[in-house]
Amino acid sequence: MSIALAMLVQNEIDLAITSAAFIRQFREDWPDARQTAFVAEAQEEGTLTYKYGNFTIAVMSIEKPMADVTAELCASSRLWPDGRQFNTEYQAHTIVTILPEGDDKDRESSVLLSQVVASLVAISPETIGVYWAAANHLIAADLFRRMAKEVLPAPLFEVWVALNVGHRPEDGAITAHTVGLNNLGLMDVEIPNSTKDAAGTYEFLTNIALYLLDNGLIIKDGDTVGESAEERIKAIYAGSLVDPLKTVIQLQGETKPQQAALSG
Repeated sequence: MSIALAMLVQNEIDLAITSAAFIRQFREDWPDARQTAFVAEAQEEGTLTYKYGNFTIAVMSIEKPMADVTAELCASSRLWPDGRQFNTEYQAHTIVTILPEGDDKDRESSVLLSQVVASLVAISPETIGVYWAAANHLIAADLFRRMAKEVLPAPLFEVWVALNVGHRPEDGAITAHTVGLNNLGLMDVEIPNSTKDAAGTYEFLTNIALYLLDNGLIIKDGDTVGESAEERIKAIYAGSLVDPLKTVIQLQGETKPQQAALSG
């Protein structure tokens, strides 16, 4: 059982986030969820806690910045509009958590967390961004809400999973990795040394991640994958090169013997 977590990055504490306003907005946003009751638990100042079906929802506002690296997260995010200034002087954040009862509810937790956050954004004019903890990236608040309303309850892939492609400093090789698939009951994917250019690597990583999200963990240790009959890329379960505490699917390129002969 894991906790799904996001944070609202706010200019200042937003008094517009009240229990009544949140529940009203949530019911308006997600009509299919109206049959499930919000049962308020013991409330503390600045905190809203509910039982909602088989989940516990907690919303806690804190009058201080989220972290020193928020501006860096914004600068590296694919989901922060180019040219939009980030308020580096923001003064508050709100932690939103979903705790499920029982196991194997990772995707359900992510859907509910996305719904709750999207509704909170709608009632919170002070919220400028959303930090999605499982993917370790920052999303512009208005973009988050628009994507959530358009996509949910289908997987909110671009929010739930960060796709990172870059050049290795020591030799310039293109590497890539996902962050967030492991929080959906899957395994993150790493490409230690891509044979494609950056755009091709990003597309390939996206396709592999979507394939896992749609089909489950069906790529097994030692399987060969590829985008054509000629492409042979071995999938190896190995310790992550990014996070040593994780086991990931590493995609390692192979060259067929006839290709080697032609290239020689």
